[in-house]
Amino acid sequence: IAFGMLDTGIDADHCEFASRTVNFRYLPLRFEQPHRDVRGFDVSGHGTHVAGIVCGRQFGVAPDVRLHVGSVIESETILTSAARVLRGLNWLIQTFDREDMRGSPRIINLSLGFDRDLVRQELRRDIDARFKKHIEGMRLILNQASVTGEAMIFAAIGNGGAGRAGYPALF
Repeated sequence: IAFGMLDTGIDADHCEFASRTVNFRYLPLRFEQPHRDVRGFDVSGHGTHVAGIVCGRQFGVAPDVRLHVGSVIESETILTSAARVLRGLNWLIQTFDREDMRGSPRIINLSLGFDRDLVRQELRRDIDARFKKHIEGMRLILNQASVTGEAMIFAAIGNGGAGRAGYPALF
């Protein structure tokens, strides 16, 4: 099973992951900057926490999955966060499309999100056409991956309370 996660990163030296291979990718903001493959780091600990629940060596529910982590969240604007998530999704889909991945279950986890009202407000304002392209790109990738069976998608609904689901869960 391949487990792909877009989050704040992962502390690859944490005791839950230190003895295993973590396919880690830092996805910088600017598209002209190259992706960087480095030993995993986590800017806030959130990604390490989520990965630990799923596939930590001692406490994870699926400790034997092949772990692929993209660092895409660093507290930027909604535009830059959307751009980095879209870039991360592209990286995961390309990774999952490799010959050695075909035929095995693939999961994408997005324990991140964008407030529903903020996204709709930005789309209505249409001040920056890039945001609309990023949101539409995320929707297309997630829908395509789930419909074709390329990956099972788990996306956070947000922390807004009952009836306040956000994106990407609303796609």
